[in-house]
Amino acid sequence: MIRIELIHERGNELDGHLVYDESQYSFRFDIYSPVDALERSGDAGQASLMVGTLQVEVGVETGELLYAWGLHPRSRWTEGRLKSPFASPGVIRIIKASELQRGVGMSVAGVGEWCTVYDSTTGWLCISPDDPPPDQVQVRIATDTVLGIQDMHLNSIWLRPEFD
Repeated sequence: MIRIELIHERGNELDGHLVYDESQYSFRFDIYSPVDALERSGDAGQASLMVGTLQVEVGVETGELLYAWGLHPRSRWTEGRLKSPFASPGVIRIIKASELQRGVGMSVAGVGEWCTVYDSTTGWLCISPDDPPPDQVQVRIATDTVLGIQDMHLNSIWLRPEFD
């Protein structure tokens, strides 16, 4: 598992628009300010953390986790009840950003290792290895994108997309 640390709970989330494209079975994050994204990622490009085929984009220079995107077929989601995450905007960085390489993904979990629960009443979905523990720290890194951290490890990804 890749170690990450919460740099600070308060901060600005990356502004954008999270969309699930049903015809492509995937998420995309439309960034409102490319300049802001470049400042957060640095000049060395981006890499990603992978949970199956879902990816969390990471700035190679800064180690900052930016937003979620990628293939994540809805046919594998289960319907369930979720409490909306209680998250403050903030920044999360990988401790050893020197391990990142531009354009290369680092696996957190393989395909099918984490489950996805979708609550159609709240619009939230949670991707996690099991039920998210109540004592995890939840940080909103981007619009409608929350990461759960426990013991300095990524423990859940919470997304509330618009469906296209």
